[in-house]
Amino acid sequence: MPAVRDANGNITTPGNDPYGGTGEWSFRHNADAIKAYWTDGIRRMVQQNIEGVVTIGMRGNGDTALPDGGGIDLMTQIIAAERQILAEVTGRT
Repeated sequence: MPAVRDANGNITTPGNDPYGGTGEWSFRHNADAIKAYWTDGIRRMVQQNIEGVVTIGMRGNGDTALPDGGGIDLMTQIIAAERQILAEVTGRT
């Protein structure tokens, strides 16, 4: 269940997710939990010896625009985090 925020960005109703975050699909507000989720997925892929293509980048829930807004800076941070996860978990760069 995602947290609910007011117009100023303050959480008015707490949320949670299995990765210890706020439940929001928001890299700005919930990056640690989202990175843990991505890491878990890549780890499962490696453990199950699945060979495949991993897309990078991030879209909003339901393939909509990100709730964080667009922007090259945000997407640069997201792609850098994903590349780091891939390198750390797979041992490949």
